[in-house]
Amino acid sequence: MSAPIRTAALAIVPAVLAAACGSSVVGGSCPPDRSACGGVCVDTASDRANCGACGVACEGHEECRGGACVAVCLPGQVLCDGECVDTLRDSRHCGRCGNACAAPSVCGFGECMGECPAGAEPCGADGCVDTSSDPAHCGGCGRACAPGLRCAGGACVEGCPDGLEDCGGACVDLRTDWANCGSCGAACPSGRFCQRGECVSSCLPGYERCGQSCVDLSADARHCGACFSPCSGGLVCLAGRCADSCLPGQTECAGACVDLSADPDNCGACGRACPVGTPCVRGVCESPCPAGMEDCGGACVDLDADPAHCGACGRRCASGERCLSGACRIVCPAGRIPCGTECVDPSIDPANCGECGRTCDPGRYCHLGSCVLDCPPDLAACGSSCVDTTENPDHCGGCGVSCDTGICEESRCADAFPGHVVLIGHNYASYRGAQGRLLGNAVFLTLRTQAVRAVAFSAWAPTGPGATADNVDRLITTAAVGSGRTWDRAYAADAAEMAAALPAVDLALFYEQSSASDADLRAAGTAMAPALAAFVARGGVVVVVDYITGNAGTWQILDAAGLLSASGAEDITGAQVNVDGSATLALGLPTRYVAERGSVSFASSERTQVVRHATGPVVIHKIFAP
Repeated sequence: MSAPIRTAALAIVPAVLAAACGSSVVGGSCPPDRSACGGVCVDTASDRANCGACGVACEGHEECRGGACVAVCLPGQVLCDGECVDTLRDSRHCGRCGNACAAPSVCGFGECMGECPAGAEPCGADGCVDTSSDPAHCGGCGRACAPGLRCAGGACVEGCPDGLEDCGGACVDLRTDWANCGSCGAACPSGRFCQRGECVSSCLPGYERCGQSCVDLSADARHCGACFSPCSGGLVCLAGRCADSCLPGQTECAGACVDLSADPDNCGACGRACPVGTPCVRGVCESPCPAGMEDCGGACVDLDADPAHCGACGRRCASGERCLSGACRIVCPAGRIPCGTECVDPSIDPANCGECGRTCDPGRYCHLGSCVLDCPPDLAACGSSCVDTTENPDHCGGCGVSCDTGICEESRCADAFPGHVVLIGHNYASYRGAQGRLLGNAVFLTLRTQAVRAVAFSAWAPTGPGATADNVDRLITTAAVGSGRTWDRAYAADAAEMAAALPAVDLALFYEQSSASDADLRAAGTAMAPALAAFVARGGVVVVVDYITGNAGTWQILDAAGLLSASGAEDITGAQVNVDGSATLALGLPTRYVAERGSVSFASSERTQVVRHATGPVVIHKIFAP
């Protein structure tokens, strides 16, 4: 469509206005290619204030070209009825000028549709809008960013983060943004998708379609693990899960954890994408891949061993499987067989007794691969199985006591892991990232099991939404997701319940016991002392979150149980505390941070101090040898 041209008309404007657009008249005349306008020599072929003739000023989005005011739209826009519009989403001009979508249809990707595609919201006449990057609808319809600000991740910011480009106020990834594919305004047509800055007809192996973009769900912070599932709060995307930080050897690029030596979207540096069809080898875009490697979507991989490309590009092994000789296989230890996606012991498994799928009837037990009515006298009935607790690694010394080593000898786990006791002087009624990360470290850096079983002592601790205990649970859940782990928590309402639950769990969690008396806390510690001692001896982890409320502190449970020595606590709210960078629990922590409301230091001579204040340790980590 050609742009309208306005006819020039004579007018007189002040010399001050014209002076900004040319040089003063010298000797009473101008060069042949210039005109004298208000005492200044100007080029009326290109001067917006004197376009075609003196005093004819171009308006708004117009430019002066060849002596005529011509409407010029931004990249990606089309002039419709004198207005610059985005025909990919404008419901009045959907796909082309004048093609209005009938209500309640909306315009998305240049087509009228019943509802917006995933990742977009209907915003009135503007049609389907990506509120994560649109400066006119940043974070929600109608929330426009102030002049000079950009929209990134649904928030108005001063500049675009690394790896993103400013396209008309929107912070976008030119490698995947379908509306700005490779450069601002270069939109992919319907039926094509944006991958590495190019519009393609189909996504490469290892990438998934999210709207009209091809993304790597294992690394993209806006599509982490699933389309339109963004990581928030400063988290990064690590192996399809939101995490606090990337692994060693990886680099964070716009929220993605990548290997710069092999990532074709970030080859050698963040944002440096290899052309489609060219792999990234040792940080350089080159082809072909080294011997024994195959090009899978630009990454050179070993099809014999890569679980994401096992035997063929894009063939991903299921959780728990390994890629061996190009095939996804469950590898079971001696004495176990693969049944479905699990390794089972057919000699005792009541659901696979003797062979996969053979289930024992209710009231019967599985013994030596046969369903029997009663267990022999020297075996224990654990669930519906008859087991020897002196040597069974899943029931070592008692039902449900699992050995991480897989070896149980004389009712004890061989080469058992050490036990841990962690006392944290933060109550988590309010907290920042450093305190949250420390709590996650206390659980997931001390425990090695994929699925953590926990029991929480709630005798004198409020629970439920809004309680400090709920904040603790949510922080542990966030840390579990970030580390690719899971955890399950049950409550214990008194010391007897806590002691009874310890043999079957990995984590003993003590919330701040705000309504207990000092006598209550010490009595509970004394009552649980034998069970807690046995718990840490077999590698269990005890985490206590503390703050002074109506008592001297929950630390008294540990002191009375003989697990840790302390004599008091002092409020240090708002103080700066120092972190021992060599401590195990210090991973990912700064060297110092502010202790939020409800933080305390302890009067203790224990040496394993992770976080310190001038008045004493704030976080104590004590390790018990197996």
